[in-house]
Amino acid sequence: MPVSAQLITGGAGLLGYRMTPGTQWTTGGGANDWSGLYIATTLDQAKGYLDITNGTVRVWTCSLVAAYPFWCIHGEEIADPSISSGRKADLVADAIQRSSGAPPGRPLIPSLCQAGQGYIGPDAEENEIILGWGCVGAITYVALRDYRVRQYSIDAWSLPGMDDWRPLSTEPAAPDSPVVC
Repeated sequence: MPVSAQLITGGAGLLGYRMTPGTQWTTGGGANDWSGLYIATTLDQAKGYLDITNGTVRVWTCSLVAAYPFWCIHGEEIADPSISSGRKADLVADAIQRSSGAPPGRPLIPSLCQAGQGYIGPDAEENEIILGWGCVGAITYVALRDYRVRQYSIDAWSLPGMDDWRPLSTEPAAPDSPVVC
């Protein structure tokens, strides 16, 4: 299936979830094609971004402050781990250019941000949302839960900052992102 791009608009409200190491909101930087804030469309997906051995992580809800345009990307190549990130960026840029008539520029995600746009595309079985670091002002974020991690696995949860660890079986459900790609 060739890579395709369609411009969609996410409405104000819940966008998704972000997991951070520790319990502070962290921002990044960088200037490569895929530099940006990665937002999971489900809570389980955000938990899957876990990359610490032991400690505490926090999951945040990310909400759009107003309507915001995203390029909705489809194509098996984008989720294929055997294809390089540079090649994936080329495929996405080509698809956006075919759809819009204008190249998104490079690096990909920072250039989309400069145009006031974001990215939604496949990450294994689910879509993920990427917003350029310069566009983080398009969202608000609120701490949802803290998780205790032992040997790369989440073993308990608590309300943010409460240190009242509870079994995962008691964790309340969280809604999925309403932004459909």
